[in-house]
Amino acid sequence: MIDVANGKPKNLIVPARRAAFADRIKTLREAAGLTQTELARRADIDRSYYAEVEAGLHSVSIDRIFAIADALSTSPRDLFTETPTPENPRSCTEPPRKPGNSRQLHLGNQENSLPSHPSAAI
Repeated sequence: MIDVANGKPKNLIVPARRAAFADRIKTLREAAGLTQTELARRADIDRSYYAEVEAGLHSVSIDRIFAIADALSTSPRDLFTETPTPENPRSCTEPPRKPGNSRQLHLGNQENSLPSHPSAAI
């Protein structure tokens, strides 16, 4: 969790994932050259609500995530991931990768592949 600044009480704690989302939409908004007011207008949401989302004070509904993405002319996925850079080849929000095929079921010393479609098991 991260302390919130910007005129909000210092004892207010924002969950780290929400803070990362807030930072990401702010970065995308600024890169697009938009003010909070303009982005909120394009997304058809209240400007003060949007400012609080950008400060990490609200969990955002899926409908508003899509509205913000549309206002930024990007995909909702881009609101949650960073563009890889040479210094950071993976997104900071990307979970660690698991080795091997994620569609395998491990039972003790046995490995059984799961069918690709439920009807394939018949």
